[in-house]
Parts: sequence; structure tokens; C-alpha cells
Amino acid sequence: MKGESSQVRALVLCHGSVSSRGSERVRAALERAGVRIETPDSRPRSVPGVLSFDRVDDGLLDDLASFSDRGRRRVVALDLRERPSRSDEVWSLLAAGAADVVTEKGSPKPMDQVAARLRRWCEVEALLESDQVRHGVVGSSIAWQAVLREI
Repeated sequence: MKGESSQVRALVLCHGSVSSRGSERVRAALERAGVRIETPDSRPRSVPGVLSFDRVDDGLLDDLASFSDRGRRRVVALDLRERPSRSDEVWSLLAAGAADVVTEKGSPKPMDQVAARLRRWCEVEALLESDQVRHGVVGSSIAWQAVLREI
């Protein structure tokens, strides 16, 4: 299990007018922080995601709901705008399925913050998939798994 949890994997998607250069910058920064970027074709729910964006609109909220599988996949919403997210925007992102929101501007080492969240989520998933938990806990519904992730 140690080898599995040490390799942090994530799916990375971009929304809005995030350029391919901006997308590559996000991917490269996450890779430098130790995150292995998965291809969108491999979409098991246990692999968390990062959705970078440069505007909050209905399209972003729809994309986030779909990408997070309505909150079943843990997703960091990464705000690439020049200004920090407003609190109403953060609440909208969380309601749409983001597990957390990180603002690039004004945050010290935002990619390290994202990588730390991804790393922790992978550690929690590895524990939930362990024989001890699978055989010691009754139930495996999505709602129950969500509760266990919060413990």
C-alpha cells in the first residue's frame, strides 16, 4: 500500500479561455510537485481531479458537476484569474461538486497546496480500499464512502 499512496495521480482539465500554454503550465507545476497526470480516458472515481478555470459561469459549474460526477470524485477547482475568488463564487463551486477551491493569485505556492490536497486524498482512498476497512466497515454506498472520507 505504501507504494500506491506515494504515487499521487490526478486528472487535469481546463475550462474557459485557459490557453494551452496555461494548461501546460498547470500540468508542469503539478508534475514538479510530484503529481502524475492521468489521461482523461482513464477516469476511475478514485483518481482525483483538478479543474483550472479563468471565469465562473454556468458552463464551468456544469463542467465541474460532470467532472466530479456530482461530488463523487474529489476535485480541486483552481482559479487562475488575476483576482481571488469571491465568496459567493467559492460557494457555487463547492455546491457544483468541488471538494476544495484554490486561488492561484495571492496564495503562497498554490500548486504545492493543490498537490498536498491530492496527496492526502490519495492516502485516504488507499485506506478506504484496504482490507481492514473494507472488511471492518459495513456498507459501500457512495454516501457512506463520503462519510468515511471525512473521518
